[in-house]
This record gives sequence, structure tokens and C-alpha cells, in this order.
Amino acid sequence: KRLYLPGTNTIANFGTDLYTIDWISELSVDESVLDFGSLLLGSPSTKQVLTLSNIGSAPLEISELTIATAPFSLTGGTCTATPFNLDSTQSCTLEYQFTPLIPGAVSQLITINSDTPTGPEIVTLQGVGLGTYNISTSVNPATGGTLSCTPNPVDHGASSSCTATPATGYSFIDFGGDCSGSICNLDNVTSAKNVSANFAAITKREIPTIGGGTAIIDVGGDGCRITSAQFVPLPAGAPVTVTFPYDMVDFTLNDCVASAMVTITFPDSLPSGTQYWKEENGQFTQFPANIAGFTVTFTLSDNGAGDADPTIGIIRDPSGPAIPIAPAVQIPTLSNWGAILMSLLLGLLAMTSIRWGRRQ
Repeated sequence: KRLYLPGTNTIANFGTDLYTIDWISELSVDESVLDFGSLLLGSPSTKQVLTLSNIGSAPLEISELTIATAPFSLTGGTCTATPFNLDSTQSCTLEYQFTPLIPGAVSQLITINSDTPTGPEIVTLQGVGLGTYNISTSVNPATGGTLSCTPNPVDHGASSSCTATPATGYSFIDFGGDCSGSICNLDNVTSAKNVSANFAAITKREIPTIGGGTAIIDVGGDGCRITSAQFVPLPAGAPVTVTFPYDMVDFTLNDCVASAMVTITFPDSLPSGTQYWKEENGQFTQFPANIAGFTVTFTLSDNGAGDADPTIGIIRDPSGPAIPIAPAVQIPTLSNWGAILMSLLLGLLAMTSIRWGRRQ
């Protein structure tokens, strides 16, 4: 009879039967699973060590070892290339590493074949790849402004902050998509995101006057937006027959498809007879406008009358209300003959007074 006794150095008494004792090898692997956890794509893990030991009493041959493939790799250790031997009680190590290439869980089985009677050992390598995610951005309307998110793309579980910047003549309204309201902070991102920014054309603006107070400019017209508006000192060459109580308001409109209806509300009521004048290249001209109380209303068209900017799509209008100066009242004067006559009358009156005095 033959008895296989791995890992023993003594012969036991088995009664009257006679046994032939063969010393055998036995492979021991210290781990059945090497778990590398979750890592960002392209980030190498900490190396993990697998120890192979011969716990038998005879030499052990490792004949074959499964080759690790990406995203796993065999990076080192003391074990030599297969086939190799381990004497009784001898050990060697294998160092493995995980570098995820795609998002999600991944694993690989490493089979270790040897001449031990117990068969092959199987070890599982496993890990999870954490992706980076793109944040898609869009603005509405397309000319309304810009939208940026930082960082973009964003690592799994990280955060990103988005900023909306309006273009000239537009105001920011709110965020849409995976954000809402006026602030967009994306926290703990675990998937691709979509963020939009909504803008609106500025068609109404308050502007301070030079002398104090605030005026309001309101523009109506398809596509029109106010890109600048301010009161400016009266340019040289203004007509002397009128006064400009607010100097001039200089505003610019963009993207008006056809015409623009402009209404300017001034801080004080404009007196009856107020006119509206425009200035272009030092030339002042009266412009038709409806003036009632605090407001002046008029219509402009691109490159039409009153547009001081020849660029297509841009209307610039330096203008202002003007109050006519009343003409000075002239005191009547006597002609030369009238003066002579007046002198004679005064002389006659004096002589009469003298005679009257003598009689008294």
C-alpha cells in the first residue's frame, strides 16, 4: 500500500498493514482575490503581492501561470518565469497592478498550474474603473453669451462649476439642463452632464443723467438690443436758438431686423414746444419725435435718418430734447422826426410853465 503524506516527517503506526510513504509537494497561495478597488481611468493602483508557498515535503514545480492582461499587469516579484521549482517550505512572490482603461468593473482569473495532487490554484484579480465625464454646454440664443464649466471633463465623483457670461446687449436669465436657477455647481459627478444657459436681449436700461436723476430708454423692434447707453456733454456746434436740458443721450442698438421704436423717459416733464435734435459729425438737425410729458418717442432704422453708424446691423443715435429760446422783446425807439417833435413839445411846455409863473 502507498500513503501520500504531504507536510509530514514521521511514520505513523497503522496496525499490521504495511505502507510505503511518498513525500509530496503542496502549493499554498495566500490570497484567492486581489481587489484593487475603484480608480480613475489611467491611474495605476498600488501594487498587491501574491505569495506562492510550497508547504509540502517534496519539491514543487510551477508549470504554468496565466499571463495578466490589461488593465492588469504583472509588475514584479521574486518568482521566476515558468516553469520553476519551489523546494519544501520555499516561497516566492508575484506583484500585480491595476490601471483601468474603461469605466466599470473588470476582473481576470489567474490560474497557477503545478504538480501538486490537489490541482491548480485560481486567483481573481478585480477592480473598478472610474470614468471622466464630459459636460455638454449650450447657450440660448446662440449670440446671447458664453458658458464654460471647470473642470470639463470632470473625474468620477468630483465637482465642476459652470459660469455664464452674457454678451454685450444681453442679460443672463438662468441655467437649464442638469442645472437650474442662477448658480450651477455639479457635485459628485458620476455620469455625463448637460448644461444650458439662457440669455435675453436687453431692451430696457436705466441711465443716469449728467445733472442728476435717471432716465429710462426702452427699445422695441425685432432682434433689437441695447449695447450701450449714456448721457454725454453737448458737442460743439449746437444751435444757439435752443437749449439742451439733458445735454445728449448717446445709445447704440444692435441686430435690429428692420426698424426700432425708441422711447426715452426723462426725470422731469418736458415743456410744451420741446423739440428733438440729433447730432452727427458736428451737424445738428431736428428729428421728428412724439414728445409728451416725460417721454420722447421716435423711430430709427439701420442706416436711415438719425443713424450715426454706417455699419450694417448697428444703429447709433446721439440725440436729445431741445427747448427753444424765446426771442428777446425789443423796446420801441423814436425816429429822428419823432425826436424833434418831442423836443418842441417839451420846449413849449417849459415856456408855458414860465409864463404861468410870472402871472402869479
